[in-house]
Amino acid sequence: MKKICMPVLLCMFAVAGLAAQDKPLNTMSLNGVTGLYMVPTARLGWEDADAGFNGGYHMNFVESELEDIFQANVSLFRWIEIAASYVGQPGVDDDDLLFGVKIRLPITKTAVALGGNFHYGDLGRSGGNHFATQVYGVFTYGAEFFGMPADTTLAAGKTFWEGESVDSSIDFGMGFDLIVLPQYLKNFVHWVVDFSNFGYNQGQGAGIRGAPNQAGLRGAVNTGLRIDLGQIPALSKFNFVIDAYLTDAFDAETRYFGIGAMFGMKF
Repeated sequence: MKKICMPVLLCMFAVAGLAAQDKPLNTMSLNGVTGLYMVPTARLGWEDADAGFNGGYHMNFVESELEDIFQANVSLFRWIEIAASYVGQPGVDDDDLLFGVKIRLPITKTAVALGGNFHYGDLGRSGGNHFATQVYGVFTYGAEFFGMPADTTLAAGKTFWEGESVDSSIDFGMGFDLIVLPQYLKNFVHWVVDFSNFGYNQGQGAGIRGAPNQAGLRGAVNTGLRIDLGQIPALSKFNFVIDAYLTDAFDAETRYFGIGAMFGMKF
């Protein structure tokens, strides 16, 4: 199953490419940056206002333990986004702090952005803190998949790990946000899939405490549903999204289930 994940996903993205999505859903990845689950998109949380704010909370269930993620991002001047996330791990002194910056380039109608993430891991652990910095480029384009509007994203970059002077690995991620059956469900239900060889939490791959860096070793598929409550007329001026998802969905040992919500407004 793992060996066929990449070819299958590549075929799905190759099919997409006919018609633009009218109103893309710009919500948070698990590290607070606007994106899919692990993969950032080239979009900003608010692209129709000079200032906007989003805040979110996600719970990841790892067997009998719980991981809390508190997120926030700010969009400024329609071209820059600043994000932060606090990850509360089940273990003692295992909490992580994440920061992100993204700049959208005014080049073409296709969204193109450059960004960077900083990870400060194991807060409070004496002598055990670790750091990682990721830089990336990403583009996102409107498409159509089996008659349903979609946003398709491709991202590539590089992670620099504390204490590692030689590392030739390249970060790669791709994914799509598909509006499910809009003729029946309007634009409420989105199916999100992404594949990446990096996780939202750079210190531990897909962010699973005690597990090896499976995302970095062989890539991981993450998928779920997003419910866009901003489609309700009374909430149309806000971002209001509910998430239910699986990370590393094809691997029983490192798969986990998560739920969350995000709310935001523009100024």
